[in-house]
Amino acid sequence: MQIRTDDEIYAVDARWLGPEGKTLPWRARYTAYGVWSVLFVLALIVRQQIAAVGFMSYLICAVLAAAATRALMALVTPDRKVRNLVVVFFRELSAPRRRTKGMRGRVDPARVRVRPPRRGLR
Repeated sequence: MQIRTDDEIYAVDARWLGPEGKTLPWRARYTAYGVWSVLFVLALIVRQQIAAVGFMSYLICAVLAAAATRALMALVTPDRKVRNLVVVFFRELSAPRRRTKGMRGRVDPARVRVRPPRRGLR
């Protein structure tokens, strides 16, 4: 159940495509259609690079874009816009990371300790 709000900023985001009483069979916000379009084009570009062309690949791209749109739009609120999520994503990717000292994943056999097994526990 969706509660109607008297705040105009929140009411704009709750509108659905179509005239009153004759909307589309599914409920989606206006921004969801734009997000889906961008994700669908990106999926088509990836499909072109790695897969053969066919009707089924277009259908798979559409379904994957719809699933990604649904997941992304679950994070979108009237206070947190899609643009903010994209900016935060790219800032996280480009943020400086702390350098770790050490051997970077290599194990030095001289520093590994092996404990003898405990007696009585089997």
